[in-house]
Amino acid sequence: MKLKRIVAIIVVVLLLGLVIALFISAFFAKPGTNYFNALLLAAIIIPVFVFAYLLIYRLATDKRDEARKKLEEEMKARMKENEETGENEEAEDNEESQLQNEDE
Repeated sequence: MKLKRIVAIIVVVLLLGLVIALFISAFFAKPGTNYFNALLLAAIIIPVFVFAYLLIYRLATDKRDEARKKLEEEMKARMKENEETGENEEAEDNEESQLQNEDE
């Protein structure tokens, strides 16, 4: 959790630096340079890509979590079935042994 917070703070500082550089270049850039255009494009594209990455990551991890939960539920159901069938087999074995003892 601490690492995520540090990375988030770094990203916010970098984006603020980008916005400040954009404003400075808006006022002081010379007409022949493309600094303002490049910074404007970066100020739009970088947050969009970060948002898209986070959205895809969240969707991918949710699907994995759902698959993991489904697998765990199936395993629990199989274990429960095995326990029940194991108990039934033991009960049948006990009944058979009691019948054999009665016959003798």
